[in-house]
Amino acid sequence: MPAGAGPQVAKATGTSVTAAEVVVATITGSWQQPPGQVGVSGNLIGVSVNFTPGASQTLLTLRVRQGTTTGGTLVGIAHPETTVAAVQADWSFEEFDSTAYAQAGAAQSYVLTAQENAAGPGTVNEAILTLETSSTVA
Repeated sequence: MPAGAGPQVAKATGTSVTAAEVVVATITGSWQQPPGQVGVSGNLIGVSVNFTPGASQTLLTLRVRQGTTTGGTLVGIAHPETTVAAVQADWSFEEFDSTAYAQAGAAQSYVLTAQENAAGPGTVNEAILTLETSSTVA
């Protein structure tokens, strides 16, 4: 992403979440590494989620993964969040990916996944992902 450009943004709504890990939202960067830049030092992924659990659901685990599936490499840590049946909740967090995948220079994809401790289903009412690059300061 060229200097001064804003972050990439993706929004998802109405995703059903059960005991199996599911992809909630996908974001793909569209920047190109500027000529002469030493390298991108990483990608910052921001997550904001509004969720309503089902009647028997008490724990939601949110993850950011590289790629476009639930099988991608975990970025940072898993985020287990305690839920109360049918009570809407909001969470936000950021993860930083400084691996070789993040430093490839263009078109990396990331997914937000969610998994509940019981069948439910619960609903991700809204999820917003942001993706920004960081560069080495010379």
